Amino acid sequence: MDQSDAKDLAEANQMLNQTLSHVDATSIANHALYNGIVLWVLIAAIIGAVIYFRYKASIERTRLLQSLVEKGLPIPPELVAGSGKKPNPVARGMVLISVGLATSLFFWAMTSGYFGEKEPDTWLAFLGVFPLFIGIAHLAFGIYQGRHG
Repeated sequence: MDQSDAKDLAEANQMLNQTLSHVDATSIANHALYNGIVLWVLIAAIIGAVIYFRYKASIERTRLLQSLVEKGLPIPPELVAGSGKKPNPVARGMVLISVGLATSLFFWAMTSGYFGEKEPDTWLAFLGVFPLFIGIAHLAFGIYQGRHG
């Protein structure tokens, strides 16, 4: 490193320190708190919507069954037993593999940068391995089941 590089680095450090001295830690903490609250409210709203619409579908199916019984019509077995569809392990496996790869890529990207004194937590990228391997197992099971069953 020559003299001009050291001077440029010192100027950049000074500018960074001036910028960081004007940052209000309370406003950052409040912003993070609000973002966290919004995140959990959205998660609760999504879960609530799923529960509500499943309930509505169940009520509609019950009303349909009641009207069929009142009219003396035969009840289709699919209506009582549900849809009769078996879960597709190949599709489930592909979704879980995608989720695992996306999670690993996300955490790898988040921890690949070097900020501050501390080494990044490189183990976080391996959190995506769990859904990845579960997805591989579903995919293998679906392929095996398709050939042998």
